Amino acid sequence: IGGFVRGPAGRVLFKTEEVYNVLLDGGGVVNTLFFKFLNVIPGSVSLSGSIVKTTPEERQQLQDKYNPARPISPNTIKLNLGAPLVRFGRSGLVNFDVGPANTAILDTLYLDSRIRVSRSARFGNYIVLKRVAQSSDAYARANAFKTPPIAPKLPSAVG
Repeated sequence: IGGFVRGPAGRVLFKTEEVYNVLLDGGGVVNTLFFKFLNVIPGSVSLSGSIVKTTPEERQQLQDKYNPARPISPNTIKLNLGAPLVRFGRSGLVNFDVGPANTAILDTLYLDSRIRVSRSARFGNYIVLKRVAQSSDAYARANAFKTPPIAPKLPSAVG
């Protein structure tokens, strides 16, 4: 979660405050990273989309393409995520979409009522996520960012 914001250059500009991965009823997902730009201005980047269980054919294609050290398991899911939505300010008044939609492939290694441990099928890195209840503050904060951006309309050219 976070892409550029969590990369080497992004860590200098964006201090990570909180990161949420929220699974919604009906197979939806919202990934939200809250940050402080230049350690002063609050903001967030979020991606929302859907979760789909991979087919045996897809898992075999992933195995052939990435050749991971550990075989891809039947617990592998595909996250179909929209373009990242970046918001600045406490209310998210300044916000805009950045970049293209993307897909993430995660192999779930361990799952219980408290945590999920997954491995990126593409990069092999491990991700540990704390599960949150839908009644929690974390769920409310992350889910609030499913709304569309409120980008200013630019004047059209008159010709």
